Amino acid sequence: DKKQAFEEFKPFLDKGISYASVNYRLTPQNPLPAPVHDAARAIQFIRSKATEWNIDKSRIALTGGSAGACTSMWLLLHDDLAEPKSADPIARESTRVTAAAAYAGQVSIDPKVIEGWLGPNVLKHRMINKAMGEDTIEGALKNYDKYRARYIEFSPYNHVDKGDPPLFM
Repeated sequence: DKKQAFEEFKPFLDKGISYASVNYRLTPQNPLPAPVHDAARAIQFIRSKATEWNIDKSRIALTGGSAGACTSMWLLLHDDLAEPKSADPIARESTRVTAAAAYAGQVSIDPKVIEGWLGPNVLKHRMINKAMGEDTIEGALKNYDKYRARYIEFSPYNHVDKGDPPLFM
């Protein structure tokens, strides 16, 4: 978050590691895919400025906690969202990154999947229903079929394959 103290990141900057803080639209006012696509667009924007900002665009890694961790993992594991034929030069840039470090992140946002993994108390976590724009988990479950494709698409573990870059959790 842009509100974090600069001093936290100064050691990285002193070693030549650039740092960019990305905020994105929040749920439930902006349900998926908005927040994740905002983060993807930020990666593309950073890559579009690589020469100007002296950034090696082949070495971009992500980190985040909670929803930021879920987003970081999803972007790391998901196929590239670049649109090579787009008229928008930013959209032509890759969204693939070289690594991610996630903490307290959701590897699935599918309530039926994670309840089986972790038990019914996991459904008390607001991220599940908020990601779909629902005020309550009851609403998210009642409309499960409506959201099922998004639960699948935006659960990072559904995108894992042997060619993925390293993920530290």
